[in-house]
Amino acid sequence: MNYTLYQKRGIFGWQNNKKKMIKVKIINKTNNNEDMEENETEIEINNTESIANLIKSYCKIKKIEKNNFYLTKKDSKKICKTLTLKEAKIGDNETLFIFEGNEEDSEEDNNQIKFYVNYLGKNYPCSGSKENKFSDCIKSFIEENGDNKFFFIFNEKIINKGKSLSEINIENGNVVKVGQFK
Repeated sequence: MNYTLYQKRGIFGWQNNKKKMIKVKIINKTNNNEDMEENETEIEINNTESIANLIKSYCKIKKIEKNNFYLTKKDSKKICKTLTLKEAKIGDNETLFIFEGNEEDSEEDNNQIKFYVNYLGKNYPCSGSKENKFSDCIKSFIEENGDNKFFFIFNEKIINKGKSLSEINIENGNVVKVGQFK
């Protein structure tokens, strides 16, 4: 595994963020008559890149001009294009499957809420179903930024992290602000 070290300016000085490069294998299952190994494409990408960027990289490697594809894991559930590889819990050397079509065709997506957590001027994408607890939806944000006694504000109220997204009234595209206890 390769690690690249990046620095960002925080409230308390310079902070180090590690971005991990991972390899994924993408298999196009639409070509059934080809051998799976011949149909496999390996891509090395940062785990903080979006699924959409992974699909673009695949299209570039395969010299495909159209970009109407979606990815699934072995469980056949479509992976949201706005998630990062880290948020989608895609690990090193994981095999993904690519299909033509739009991820929005999924009925499951109607229940998905995609929102942002704004911290230090940067928006971090988060998502979950309406029934998911807020604390479960922000795990990737906490992993990336550490649990620095954060509290979260939406509609000028502090969020109870144990409540579901629907109880908090978070909808697609909403922005949640972050504060810190000292």
